[in-house]
Amino acid sequence: MPSEIEGQISKGLVLYPDQKKIDSWRNYFKKTLTYSCPDTGGTLGGALDDLLQDKDNRVAPLDYKTRGYPIKEDSHKYYITQMNCYALMLSEGPTQLELNGKAYLVFYSPRSIISEEKPIGTNIALSDWLVEVVELKIDIEAARKLVRDAVDCLQSAIPWAARDCEQCKYIEDRIDMLRDMKKAGEKT
Repeated sequence: MPSEIEGQISKGLVLYPDQKKIDSWRNYFKKTLTYSCPDTGGTLGGALDDLLQDKDNRVAPLDYKTRGYPIKEDSHKYYITQMNCYALMLSEGPTQLELNGKAYLVFYSPRSIISEEKPIGTNIALSDWLVEVVELKIDIEAARKLVRDAVDCLQSAIPWAARDCEQCKYIEDRIDMLRDMKKAGEKT
């Protein structure tokens, strides 16, 4: 266990002991951490940072995040889908591991930075890091639904622009701006 997170992770959890498997799951291009949806044929793939294991051999995905500032109360919510997907791939993909129902995010942010100018013009920066661990409850069904919905979306016709869709509004605004620029150019 990395020393900076000891005491911040639930007791009884250790790093997954099979380093060869971890190394393989960390390599996205090897495609060893996957899930194939039996309903749609869609495949989800990923690369895992690390994995924890409890005394009953159940596992919990662990992901490291580096930020420029300390976490906020809701910082973890942006990674729930990612962790749910890791859990799905670990439990229902080729690995078939039993989960303990949790996932962990380890956030690193600089507490202070000390910079030193060297005579040859190179800077050296040292940082004291704040390390914060967040435990999440995983939801495998949410990840399954995401895969099904993604495949359904990719196989369906391109939808019409929706009035309340921010992405659609952004694109329409840019198209209008380009039309206005073209008209202005034609007048000169």
